[in-house]
Amino acid sequence: MELLDFISIAMHFFVDSTAMSLNFLLFYVILKYSPKSVHAYKFIKYITIRDRIF
Repeated sequence: MELLDFISIAMHFFVDSTAMSLNFLLFYVILKYSPKSVHAYKFIKYITIRDRIF
């Protein structure tokens, strides 16, 4: 459940369009510590698509 808390906190960073480097850093952390997490993969995929739209 710590991952969900981490993601909820990280969402605040994604609101800022200048935090692209933080996005990639967060992706690395999520993939490194939860490589088998399907939710993390979907979360990353959603953020990547969302960044292209906005």
